[in-house]
Amino acid sequence: MPADAAAATTQPPMDFREIQDAVRELPEDIDFPAVMELLTSKHTATVVDRHIKAVMKICRQCQNGFLLKHLPFLVELVEIAGARWKAGQLEWAEPICAIAQIGGQPFSSCATEDLLQFGKHLPSFANAVISILQDAQPEKDAQRDMIRIEITYMIASIARYGLDDEWVQEGPDDSVIQNVAYTGTPSLRLLHQTNVIAEIARVFRIEYSSEALVIMLGALKDMSLFQPLAVQITNCGLLSNLIAVIRNNLLGSDVLLISAEILWNVLELDREHASAALGAMDVMESFVVFLTTVLHEGYRYKDKIFRNDMLALLIFILGRTENHDSAARSGLVCLLLKHAAEGPIREMLETSKIFEEELESIKDVPTTIFLPRKLKDDTRKAPIALTTSAEDMEFRILIWRAIAKTAATERCAELIEKFLFPNLLLRFLDVVCLDHFQSQWSPDQRKKLQLEAMRVLFSVVPHCPSSYLESDGNGVVIRLLQTTQDQDLQKACLTLLHRSCLASTRADGFEQIDIPPCCMLDESHLDVVEILLEIFSQRSNPFSLRQLACSILGCLCRQDEAYSTKFRKAKGVETVAKEVRWRAQGGELQDRLFFMLHVVDCVWCAIVGDTSNEERFLKQGGLFSLLDALEMAPVMLRRHILGCIADLVQNSNAASLFVQWNSGKTMKGGLKILLEFWAEEQDIAEAVNAEGLLQNLDFPLNPKLDPLTLADAAEKGAASTGGSAGPAGGSATAPPADASPTADAEHKAEDLSIHKLQNPASSTMVLELAARVDQDSRPKIYAILSKIGFEKNETLTMEERQALELLRLLPECLALEQLRQVEWNLQDFKLLAQDQKWLDEMISEQRTRTEWIQNVQGQLFEEHQSQQVANLQRYYDDIRNRFK
Repeated sequence: MPADAAAATTQPPMDFREIQDAVRELPEDIDFPAVMELLTSKHTATVVDRHIKAVMKICRQCQNGFLLKHLPFLVELVEIAGARWKAGQLEWAEPICAIAQIGGQPFSSCATEDLLQFGKHLPSFANAVISILQDAQPEKDAQRDMIRIEITYMIASIARYGLDDEWVQEGPDDSVIQNVAYTGTPSLRLLHQTNVIAEIARVFRIEYSSEALVIMLGALKDMSLFQPLAVQITNCGLLSNLIAVIRNNLLGSDVLLISAEILWNVLELDREHASAALGAMDVMESFVVFLTTVLHEGYRYKDKIFRNDMLALLIFILGRTENHDSAARSGLVCLLLKHAAEGPIREMLETSKIFEEELESIKDVPTTIFLPRKLKDDTRKAPIALTTSAEDMEFRILIWRAIAKTAATERCAELIEKFLFPNLLLRFLDVVCLDHFQSQWSPDQRKKLQLEAMRVLFSVVPHCPSSYLESDGNGVVIRLLQTTQDQDLQKACLTLLHRSCLASTRADGFEQIDIPPCCMLDESHLDVVEILLEIFSQRSNPFSLRQLACSILGCLCRQDEAYSTKFRKAKGVETVAKEVRWRAQGGELQDRLFFMLHVVDCVWCAIVGDTSNEERFLKQGGLFSLLDALEMAPVMLRRHILGCIADLVQNSNAASLFVQWNSGKTMKGGLKILLEFWAEEQDIAEAVNAEGLLQNLDFPLNPKLDPLTLADAAEKGAASTGGSAGPAGGSATAPPADASPTADAEHKAEDLSIHKLQNPASSTMVLELAARVDQDSRPKIYAILSKIGFEKNETLTMEERQALELLRLLPECLALEQLRQVEWNLQDFKLLAQDQKWLDEMISEQRTRTEWIQNVQGQLFEEHQSQQVANLQRYYDDIRNRFK
């Protein structure tokens, strides 16, 4: 007989007489009401061992998982077991662990409706088990440790269940968090209905058992994939505890990698609140310790992976501007700048002892954290030298990006300039002076670092222009642009140059302040015009490259006359004139549209306003090309071209050429084309009725902005929605209470103009651009016609003649609308008698003009009607005469 069988025969048989009717051989045959009566009856209160045997028997029979129909009884059973264990009956620890072990397995159903009928008790069961953690705090007690480990293992099993399904795993490597983040798995949604995060946080802070800690981290890693649970992790303060775990296990256990992954998931799903929680001074101090230790002692591959993970997390944290101050005060920015330096820049920093000087000014954290843990001969241990490995190349890129995130803060910008960080990046771009440490890189590695250096300079240069200019940054970038044939590098160079020479504006109250370019190219870089023209003129280059070159040329010519002269001498006017043609071909419509916008902008900046350039542009047929494009281009480009032509016709030669132009497609003149555009704008504004007469004499151009009309419409809308309120007592489509009628009308008008004139097949990018450039082009049409004259030798229809009557007095109509708006805004104020008299006189004078326009339009309509009647009469008279 085997030894195990012999041992089994020597054991006394278990007495189940009292509970034989309660527990059967199969899980579905368990009589839970009888078991609960056995546990709660006052007559059996003293037989604790039999209670425990009954629960253990249930667990053995359900070792493959509990049944869903048992959930109501299991909740009560767990609550009884937990209460008795808390009361001092330590024998209940084993049943609690057994229930937790089985609770981590999937529940089974005996019928199809079991999940619908009993699934609602799952959160209660999980809460009942998890609540036992409150009294299982770490206290060097083996029994408590066992309970904690089993319960956390149950939580980890529930959290993990469903993450291995095919619908979660399919797709790219990073699709798991994308698929789970906002929908979750049934198990994660179940845990969201419990207080599991709060209970784990309470235990996690004082946990000493490495086994329990690893299980908790595994559970948190899976739960952090679900956005609601990630928010709870942030709110419960677990992020600082994860940082402490990493700090206590540096270069040791792999738990730090799991902790880093949890931090990454939480930052990605709850970036705003998580980055705010990780911006505290103690967290920044911990990052200093991480980087100092791993940069001096992290030789292993996984140490370098951890180093890069920490920098990636730091980029997320420093993306919040409020965290820059604590990063600077903790010395973290100085540490990053020190270890980012290489070659001659590092030698200069070590010689000048800039880092040591900055450490002396740091008072918020102890300076000892900047020293490696292991010192040799009482001297500072040198950091591990960077190599050409993929991990070290990634480290360079990450540390550059982390520094660039802080550049927007004044204190950090000062440190960036003091540590010569722009100079370091420019040395990677310099094709003349090649540092020795760069000679060992492959061409692909060098290109990758150059692209990243220009990307970082794009963010740093506006805040640190002095270092960039002192190092002749523009010259370095221009030399790289001139020597490289790689289109990716060319695009990066052009983007950086465009950022350097681009002016901007900001609002200061009611005043708009022009901000000059941060690093404008001076006259020593005039040769860049020829380089840009070469890139722009080569039609084999992609549109993105050509439009950047075109935009830079416009910026340079607008801000410096020397560049405008060089542009003309380099035959830039002729080159641009050839491209001012709308050639939409198939699938490149969107690219061509954006490119054409840049070309028109270059004409506006580099040609319009310079007499010599204008004359050369007109000789090359540039105005005719603009007019051809105006007729066929989409609405957003059309409005841009109209503004350019309005400025160009200020030149008398351009005005005479405008009159001579006729469309090669429809043979219409410029006046007819402009009046067609005017009619479209009038339809959008709903300014005239079907007879061509003005709708509103007080707001002749924009009747929808009449405050009286808007107020009446708001009252009618409130009355109509009051009787048809939704379930919540209001209309789902009602405008917000604080929205003004004028703003609402403007928003509707904008939407109407975009949807009326824009091609419905356009992409999202094109529609977003349309929303930004959408504006009333009627003043531009008036500006053109006021220079070329309103009366031309063209036969006009009645509608066009009506439009001309309004066009002549456009400034007066705009003045009337402004006066009416001012009157409405001041209706609650009592003006002085003289002011009121002046306002009334001005309104009366301008309103007389709109009344005259309406009368003339009415006369034209009546003449047209009479003429039609006369024509019909002649037609019928002719027919009658034929039959006589």
